[in-house]
Amino acid sequence: MPLPLVPTLTVIAALLVGLGLGWAMGTRKKENQDRTRELEQRLEQALTSRADYEAEVTEHFQRTAGLLNQLSSDYRAIYQHMAKGADTLCDGTVAMQIPSASNADEETLPEHLLSTMQPLDYAPRKDGDNRGQLSEDFGIDKRSGSESAHC
Repeated sequence: MPLPLVPTLTVIAALLVGLGLGWAMGTRKKENQDRTRELEQRLEQALTSRADYEAEVTEHFQRTAGLLNQLSSDYRAIYQHMAKGADTLCDGTVAMQIPSASNADEETLPEHLLSTMQPLDYAPRKDGDNRGQLSEDFGIDKRSGSESAHC
């Protein structure tokens, strides 16, 4: 084999190895691009599905609010009809007062239930002189030590 042929074969072999590596990397990159495209489509589908769900929930609660308002007005209409009928049919001897929506609850509830004070996590003392239950000497009799030590 002539000496100039060795560098030529080395260059050709390097070229073939380079082409093989380039082709392998190119196909791997295409696979990654396909996977990336698939993941982007799945993400878009998930976002669309979530947006549809949120819109459905919003529509449900709007319809529920409308139905509750309708139910309230229907109840009020039935109550007014019954009150007028009772007044007409009973010659005015039965007085059915139509409650107003603003203060009906406040008139029927006792004053202590209308308090808006925050609940306490302790029992308040009834007067300032008594010790509370959390006091260290609560319930200890301060008479002579021998009389109060019952075990």
